Amino acid sequence: MTGRKYNASEFDTRLGHAISIQRRIRGLSQKDLARRLGITHQQVQKYESGDNRMTAATLYKIAEMFEISVDKLVYDATSKFMNDKIIQQTMDLMYTKMDVAQRRLIFSMATYVAGVATA
Repeated sequence: MTGRKYNASEFDTRLGHAISIQRRIRGLSQKDLARRLGITHQQVQKYESGDNRMTAATLYKIAEMFEISVDKLVYDATSKFMNDKIIQQTMDLMYTKMDVAQRRLIFSMATYVAGVATA
């Protein structure tokens, strides 16, 4: 391996954050996701931080595991929602304090209020 260092783009960082949110909504730890993907939790950590770029196949596998489309992950990564630091901080705080059932309830309520159909 050469000494080249990967510089995360803003998109890689935001995509990683979108994956992190989806993972936490489902009550999964990084280790849980890693196990399901057949990779190390350190690799998941690097994907979520944007430190490593994932392949399209990995992105597809993650979306499939979350039962959402790749488009949804990309949309989340590029939407204004992801730029709002207050929303990000609120979600981070809520997800560290809630159990899985509470997170799912909040997610369901938010999608209902936003008028978003969930599968």
